[in-house]
Amino acid sequence: MKNLFTLLLFLASWSCLGQNIDYYGPKSFGKILDVSFEKAWTPSVLSSTENRKYMILLDAAKANAVTFSSDANISTLSMTPIANLYASGATYGSMLRSVFQMVDLNAPMDNSVTSLSGTYRLNSFIHSYYALGANDNNTAVLSDRGTYYIAAADNTGYLGITFSTNASAATITASSKYEYNASSASFTEVTTWTDKYLKINGTSLEWTSASADASAFFLADPNDLIDLEIEAGSDFNPASTSYQPNAWAAFPESINPTSTGFSDLSKDLDDAYHVQLDATTAAVTAASSMLDAIETTLTNAGAELRYPKAFYLALRENMLSHTIASTDVYGATLGDRTNKYVYFTNATDDNGVPHPFLVTASFAASTRPNQLIDVSRPPGDGEGGGYEEQSVTRTTKGASYLMKVPLKNYGLIETLLDNDLSTYGDLGEDAGATTQTVYNYASLSSNGVAVDGVPMYPSLNNTLLHASNAAEITHGGIHVGRGLELHYHADGHSYSKNGINLYNLADYEGRNHPPLIGMAYDGVALFGRYEENYGTMEGYSIALDEYGGHDHGDDFGFHYHAHTQEVSSTGNNAVTFDQRFLLVGAWKGKINDIPGFLEVKTNQLAPDATDARYAGASYDAVETNNSAPTITAATFSVADGAANGTLVGTVTASDVDGDALTYSITSGNTGDAFALGSSDGKLTVTTSSQVAYTANPSFSLNVQVSDGALSASATFTVNVSEGDNGSTVTEITWTPNVLNTFALATAAAVTNGDGAGIDTYFRNSGVVVSGNSYFAVNGVHPANQDDYTSYYPKSIIKAGLASDEIEERWPYYGVSNTPNASKVNGVTIDHEVDMEGLTFGPDGGETYIYVGDEYNYIYQIELATGDIKKQWNLANIDVSTPTDKGIEAIAFNPTNGYFYVGIQEDKEIHEVDLAIDNCVNPSTCTVTKINSFSVLNSPSGLFYDTDEKALLVFCGTVTNGDQYLYAYTSAGALTHSITIPASVGISRGDGIFIDGDKAYISDSQGPMWIDEGSKGANLFEVEWNGLVSLNSGETNNSAPTISAATFSVANKAADGTLVGTVTASDEDSDPLTYVIKSGNTEDAFAIGSTDGKLTVAKSGEVDYTITPLFTLSIEVSDGELTATADITINVTPEDDTTLGMSKKSNLFYPNPATDQIQININNFDNAVIFELSGKRVMSSKKTQVDLSKLNKGVYLMKIQDQSGQVFNTKVIKE
Repeated sequence: MKNLFTLLLFLASWSCLGQNIDYYGPKSFGKILDVSFEKAWTPSVLSSTENRKYMILLDAAKANAVTFSSDANISTLSMTPIANLYASGATYGSMLRSVFQMVDLNAPMDNSVTSLSGTYRLNSFIHSYYALGANDNNTAVLSDRGTYYIAAADNTGYLGITFSTNASAATITASSKYEYNASSASFTEVTTWTDKYLKINGTSLEWTSASADASAFFLADPNDLIDLEIEAGSDFNPASTSYQPNAWAAFPESINPTSTGFSDLSKDLDDAYHVQLDATTAAVTAASSMLDAIETTLTNAGAELRYPKAFYLALRENMLSHTIASTDVYGATLGDRTNKYVYFTNATDDNGVPHPFLVTASFAASTRPNQLIDVSRPPGDGEGGGYEEQSVTRTTKGASYLMKVPLKNYGLIETLLDNDLSTYGDLGEDAGATTQTVYNYASLSSNGVAVDGVPMYPSLNNTLLHASNAAEITHGGIHVGRGLELHYHADGHSYSKNGINLYNLADYEGRNHPPLIGMAYDGVALFGRYEENYGTMEGYSIALDEYGGHDHGDDFGFHYHAHTQEVSSTGNNAVTFDQRFLLVGAWKGKINDIPGFLEVKTNQLAPDATDARYAGASYDAVETNNSAPTITAATFSVADGAANGTLVGTVTASDVDGDALTYSITSGNTGDAFALGSSDGKLTVTTSSQVAYTANPSFSLNVQVSDGALSASATFTVNVSEGDNGSTVTEITWTPNVLNTFALATAAAVTNGDGAGIDTYFRNSGVVVSGNSYFAVNGVHPANQDDYTSYYPKSIIKAGLASDEIEERWPYYGVSNTPNASKVNGVTIDHEVDMEGLTFGPDGGETYIYVGDEYNYIYQIELATGDIKKQWNLANIDVSTPTDKGIEAIAFNPTNGYFYVGIQEDKEIHEVDLAIDNCVNPSTCTVTKINSFSVLNSPSGLFYDTDEKALLVFCGTVTNGDQYLYAYTSAGALTHSITIPASVGISRGDGIFIDGDKAYISDSQGPMWIDEGSKGANLFEVEWNGLVSLNSGETNNSAPTISAATFSVANKAADGTLVGTVTASDEDSDPLTYVIKSGNTEDAFAIGSTDGKLTVAKSGEVDYTITPLFTLSIEVSDGELTATADITINVTPEDDTTLGMSKKSNLFYPNPATDQIQININNFDNAVIFELSGKRVMSSKKTQVDLSKLNKGVYLMKIQDQSGQVFNTKVIKE
């Protein structure tokens, strides 16, 4: 056994140093007892002897203390030198074995009815089920006062103790004795007992009948050595809630003793897991092999473990290291593991989807003293009426938990409500909250498990108060509910740092990261808090998100941390305090696809349980022919600083089984820069500030696609374009010089060949020009314009620019008109046809034209015959839009050979490669997406202008109103916004084509019917000399350029003082004018309109103490085009007098500072600290401000008192 124990200790503390962070868990309480404890101590006398007081019993000379021999021999009491409690060689065990607690004999009763007696049991702190007693020889012993195993104990019972009033020389009297009666399973008072007095006899203690022989004891306060009590007004009782006098709740009948509990569990488990059910070397090997099998299963399914295999092995071994070292849980036996078994399962669902778990069979028995008796207002037992009539929960017992932690990486949510809790209920809804938060959108019960096997609950209780605010948790952040089963609500270590919590400072020594202390049920790991004295640990400077987690940016991934955050309660007794979080409440990991979620008890292994397999039960695996989806890696581009919502691209994936696919980003999304549509794969900007070329020139996003059973992943590269972030858009109102108009309805009559109430219908959609002819999509339509039920034929027409007459017409029909249905290279088409937009392709229109279709098809049409030769379906790249709302426009880019298609419903542009020459099967040609981006309005016309290197997007969205033309870079950055006034006469622009010095704009709402010929035109021919020439007489005008800059000016500088000169230029040598557009608070500065000289205009407004920094937006214009830039002006104090420091030198101290400063003003409200650039870096509502996370340098600090008065000063961080 000794060799096995040594092996376990090694494994429990094992860390994988090959990883970025150490994988290790905290020391168990049994090991803590052996940790050195040294502290300067001068004993002070106990302030009072009363119920629940802790004490150390010293002799009168304060040289020796009462203790018991060891945790293996609790009964034997002796005197030990006081140095063994605190000096060199002392341990937590040697100190705590001398701590006792007074518990009034009437404490378990309703003390509002039955008063406290003033007679006490004196319980051991470590072993609270043992109290001061007397054996048959009147030797003082610690006796079993009611453990689960009392019937088999040698020394049972307890004494009723009183203390004389002088705590410095107290006489300890045993005024009554109670013995255990096995037949009645209760304690009865010994009627023959007479008063006896505690006497020191050498190193032993005995009871004497002679009061004159009684020893005097110094009753010392142990809180001078170790923090054991919760003070009123502290963070674990911020409202100073008084101690409740209710009776104690009785133990329920369902107790799972650690000595025999889970003994039958193996019969419910598959044989494959049995070898893991121990803490042996063989079990470690079996667990490792199972993880190997799990990794293989996940990989074959296109999935992965959330964390490395080594992490899970370290977690398992630490969980198995926590053994009972305190007799404080009813049914617990010293030395038993609180996690009886920890094993890995590898089951698949009926679709063959793997769902592996780590499972722990846990007694939920904290291995340390729980101090439940000290809780001011513990939960009621739910019996009877209101809280005052109920019994309260001050004891605990062994439980029967079977908790599962998913090993598979299910991903992370993007928004709070992405996780669906409707099946389980949530705290907020249950309590009537109308708004969901990360605190209340949480489990009604546990949301994770600590490494000691005790469940963790959300920070809020079921009344939506933080449990600490309600004063219902112990010193260790733990309590019990109605079932008397332990669970954590808060971080006891953060509260006391007394060294005997779930984790402690001693665990941090020699490590590069806080310890692993638990796992949430979403599969995300929970680590200890970052400690101020361990600032070099990995991830220390990376802020936690609202869920209490972060990602270091390494390969480990997202994880939670215990942490401290200031919170406030509301109501009649509102308080502000520091909440010591373990788990916040809401899960950041996705839970919707986790089977058996929140099933945490052994009943999940019942024969009729739906998800028993995931806890380890045998099952019949289902063979499935489901194939994993495929996903194609791609590279996208996005403009520097692109606005939130900008479409970056669409992820292309497919599934041969036709299963619906879901998309998620699993890693690489620095700063949550992007969001990915879960159902459509659209990648958009969500945090514009992170899309910055200087900080993040490129992103490598790992994207996962799932068919609900299997998944696949690929890496998508997003390159951020250098330079202009697209925020400067040239806005132009263009009234084009109309050279000619064309109106087919006035010159042509067309029928569709069948008569039958069909009238000629013209509706030009798109336009391309070749020589003296143009091509457009047109239509013939039933006379009843509302009748689309029969068919909706479209035509490609070729018309003469000189004659304004149709020269060729090719009609096309879909399956609604099967007899006339068009064909693709001789094969009858199998879908509807609704053509919109057209373009020439690589041959410039010599042989073919390319046409888009609102059902998201692209056709190659032979001009000589009108035959459709090839067809591409955009469904191949997951472009799926509502019927008749797809491709509205199409254009070809001859510089790279790609096509652009504009999607009407989605307001998107997709750049695609049709690979025309490689298309073997004309009806199923392959489309490859190159890039995607969103546009401001539905695109109705597209043209790529090779001279401008711009994609022109016509958005004729308003009939008989202004029309809009936009210019975009190939990366999707908007450069020009052009308004064409309604006065030009274009009803609704539906296509644009540039041909030298002319532009052609088609009008889909011109004269459509023969008798509407006077209503306008179908096509406009206008003068075109490039974007820069619109509305100007010059054809080559370029916009000016302006450079951002940072200037400094002295505090209260005189009017007229030159601050700096704004630098701007114009390649056309046009005269420039300058103006301040914004940021000029109280008109503090002026700028020369012709020379750009920036001067002080109002000296009194250039005040460091009020506005230490100005950011001026400066616009420069050449009379037609403009450019803007931000000019930063720092107001600098000349000396302390300028700052007013002579009057405010005592605002705070010290300065310079290294870690903390103390603000020293009356009625302080808040402080905000800024970088010199004006960027806010932190704020505090506490007078003691922690600067440890700031870099060295000079900062500005604004201090405000409760009256609103503001003090500005500077802070030097060393």
